[in-house]
Amino acid sequence: AYMSPEQTRGESASSKSDLWSLGCILFEMLAATHPFQASNTADTIANVLKSSPLWQSLPPDLPSPVFYLLRQCLLTAPESRPADASAVHFLLLASQEALNTAPISSVNQTSDKRKNTYWIYASCFIFAMIALVAGLTLNPSDQGPGLRTDEKATGKSVKVAIRLGTDLKMGRPKHFSISPDGSQLIYANVFGMWHQSLNSLEPARLLTRKTTQEAFWNPDCNAIAYLEGQTLVAYSIESNTRTVLIELPGPIVPNHGGGSWLTNNKIRFNTGDEGIKELTLHQHGTLHTLLDITDSDDNFHNVSSLPNGRGLLFSTHRRNDGIDTLSIWTPETQRKDILKLPGEILDYPVYSNLGYILFCSLSPNSNLKYSKIWAFPFDLDKLEKTGPKFLIEEKGDLSLTISDSNTLVYGLADAEPIKQRLAWLGSSALEAKYPERGFVRDAILSFTISPNQSKVAFLTANETSVQLWVHNFESSTSYLVDAPPTLMSLSSLLWKGEDHLIYTTWDSTGIITWIQSTQRDRATPPRQISLGMAIDLSRDGRQLLVQGLPRWGAHTIINLDEPDAENKVLPESLADLWAPKFSPSKKFIAFVAGEKRKNSFIYLTDYSADSHSRFVVNKNLAGTQPFWHPTKDLLYFVHIKDTQSELYSVNVKSVPTIQISRPKLEAVIPGSTNLGNPYTIHIMAYHEGKNRFLFIEDQITNKADSTSRGNAVIIPEWRPRDLFKTLPKVLPQSTVTARTGSH
Repeated sequence: AYMSPEQTRGESASSKSDLWSLGCILFEMLAATHPFQASNTADTIANVLKSSPLWQSLPPDLPSPVFYLLRQCLLTAPESRPADASAVHFLLLASQEALNTAPISSVNQTSDKRKNTYWIYASCFIFAMIALVAGLTLNPSDQGPGLRTDEKATGKSVKVAIRLGTDLKMGRPKHFSISPDGSQLIYANVFGMWHQSLNSLEPARLLTRKTTQEAFWNPDCNAIAYLEGQTLVAYSIESNTRTVLIELPGPIVPNHGGGSWLTNNKIRFNTGDEGIKELTLHQHGTLHTLLDITDSDDNFHNVSSLPNGRGLLFSTHRRNDGIDTLSIWTPETQRKDILKLPGEILDYPVYSNLGYILFCSLSPNSNLKYSKIWAFPFDLDKLEKTGPKFLIEEKGDLSLTISDSNTLVYGLADAEPIKQRLAWLGSSALEAKYPERGFVRDAILSFTISPNQSKVAFLTANETSVQLWVHNFESSTSYLVDAPPTLMSLSSLLWKGEDHLIYTTWDSTGIITWIQSTQRDRATPPRQISLGMAIDLSRDGRQLLVQGLPRWGAHTIINLDEPDAENKVLPESLADLWAPKFSPSKKFIAFVAGEKRKNSFIYLTDYSADSHSRFVVNKNLAGTQPFWHPTKDLLYFVHIKDTQSELYSVNVKSVPTIQISRPKLEAVIPGSTNLGNPYTIHIMAYHEGKNRFLFIEDQITNKADSTSRGNAVIIPEWRPRDLFKTLPKVLPQSTVTARTGSH
């Protein structure tokens, strides 16, 4: 009855199997019933393999760390359980700390006695479990999220690693939003938006499969609001119902979210490009703009609330520049910038009622694997930063949220980032060959094959820098072209002829596109082409497509052979281009519908025409990452299925009218293929001479190492280091106290 699922299948046992058994014992001590045992051995084994424990048989008032521990110990996949026994040990210590705080008194005296009796038994139980587990922690593993005692009293909080989403294919969670009372969490992944209770063992619940912007909670913690396209939606967590609040007018679809739901039925929400709006619920015609963008701003990111409706906190994306500024808005001061770190990406700012602002930072000149989590003291009365920033987490993932009771949740990056190499795709995955003889690199961000197909240029990156390489197919040799300290991770590499490359840098001066010789004995320095990010170049090397001119979201075509020619700005109807690519004939641009439609379709537009009509390429077949044959108007795209990804092609003809053939299956893509994201758009290409596709192959060496840490961290009572010396550790504040903003 205490055997783990892997043991019942005849597989080898491990320390993770012991943690499963420990979870069974813990459950039985709390519930007075075994989680899986049946009347006979066969049924017991069947329960272990297929059933979930009867969570409702547990006492309802367990400390949160016990819930976290039970959920993690009894996960079927051993790699998803806690990293080691020391992690369990510290969760139990956190539970004991919670039990040491007197429970809230009840009006009913009988209930008081029953509750006090429960707490006595629970306290004894926790002491017993600590004693049991302490014997298993003499040789703690180096794995895990850093759940260690604070031996030097430096003020480090207890970290609880959790896994949001049980399937590795679900992708990393993002867009975290914790309820004000700290009891519930909203997050998103590739499948949609999810609701997770933090005070029960119920699995996460899928709220919607549609693409949404960042959600935010109402004051009663029973509903959320979010943007879904141009629709502002309220979703009741209790009744599982969706209500449309308002349809936004105009052609611009919001591209960033977040907001604040006030007690007076007002909702303040972010639309990104169209600024921050306010709506009074149940009152028609009350939608108005609180804060509009200016000529120096492109949009606002990830709005969160200041206490008691005082104002809003958000990131500002400066025009032709970076997302490097934290700002606030209040009715009295309007917008005020409070922190600027040029050359960095700042996101997900939140306010702690202890008097601190927390945020994520990401370097655009790195492999983008790690986000740092920072905090700095902030005077809410003066609306000023009052001290230097300090580091909370060195290797987080880009998402962050905090409750009124200071329960902090942030994403956690993999312990060992996936390494990568260039690979050829043959008629099957087994025929893949490696241009660099299998050489594995830290990260390959994008690549491009030269016009005569003799070379491939590619970007590699580590935690601190990005490098530009060229590989010669015939000689099977690679050489470093350059490693500018400001080379941008999201840069597209583009060949201009056979000896020059176009790329993008990002630093304190902004986002700039350059051209540079690939000759190692070059005498001329790189030459600046324009502001903005280079996206694609026509095959003849004349027309350069740049994103970010005149503003982010807009695209401009620059004629490189005629520097004095007027730039051609694509119309507003094409403002939603993601991954745009010129066809070899220069007649079409293929792209994925982005900010406007978000419907995973590939489109074509005849950008030389005045109508700018778009034509769907892949009806009834969702697609991403379009790229062209080097010499023909033959378009390829990737179709992602539940169990595998496939590569399709369509022929495009323009005489007498535009004709698109039915999609043809070209190949099944290996599961190790890196398919990037909307911002990494040059990750697959066709080589006509070799009749093969070049792609980036992920090297996953040990899944257990990357999954045992979890993909998120909860700190139940976050405190900055300086407060640990003066404040006692207590339970999170009650819901009533938290909502009034007192502390």
